[in-house]
Amino acid sequence: MQISKNEILFIYNSNDLQDRQALGYAKSLPNHKIKEVDLQKDSFTETQIKQIADMLQVEPVSLLDPNSDLYKSDYSKVKLSRSGALKVMAARPELIKTPIALYNDRAVPIGSPYQLVKQDLEQLVSIKDFASPSGAANIRHDKQRQLFYADLGTARMKLDYRLITPDIIDFTSTYVPPKYRNRGLGNKLVSVGLKYAADEGLRVKATCPFVSEVARQHPDYRHLLLD
Repeated sequence: MQISKNEILFIYNSNDLQDRQALGYAKSLPNHKIKEVDLQKDSFTETQIKQIADMLQVEPVSLLDPNSDLYKSDYSKVKLSRSGALKVMAARPELIKTPIALYNDRAVPIGSPYQLVKQDLEQLVSIKDFASPSGAANIRHDKQRQLFYADLGTARMKLDYRLITPDIIDFTSTYVPPKYRNRGLGNKLVSVGLKYAADEGLRVKATCPFVSEVARQHPDYRHLLLD
């Protein structure tokens, strides 16, 4: 399944009122294009259903909706294998527990109609915090644990380092949660770490390739890099 960066594949059942409400909220999101998949009219192959389960990090059998009338009448007393569950959902897609939002890098089961809007607003607030010139103020330095970090909603991005000698700092790894990547946040995080090194008169060993790339592109920091 091909899903672009600013797109959500919204899987729902049009016979369910809460699913329809959740779709309405999803369509109000300003930063995403919604592609609808109505399981009353559309279906998935077994391979696609397995992909959805993998994105949700669950077994395929967990996608079955035990509260649906169809499940209660035909499958409540049947122990389905992994392959059996896939075959059943491919043949009768209305058995899939909905709604589900598929992004290009993850999948989210929707527990309430307002959930997607809440998540989108939280992400927007976090991104806006770092988009401004004062965004670096949101990045904190934990000297005891030797890292720079910032909380993004319920996730955290971080830049780990270690002091090899009193005048050499090694930036060992950079991590930005998948849904916040490609927004320039990693670059800002690394820049804060490099500024600290410059202010403290430290030379930089960049075990992390991303740190090396950022430093080499910045005229104020490239001279800090050790050969």
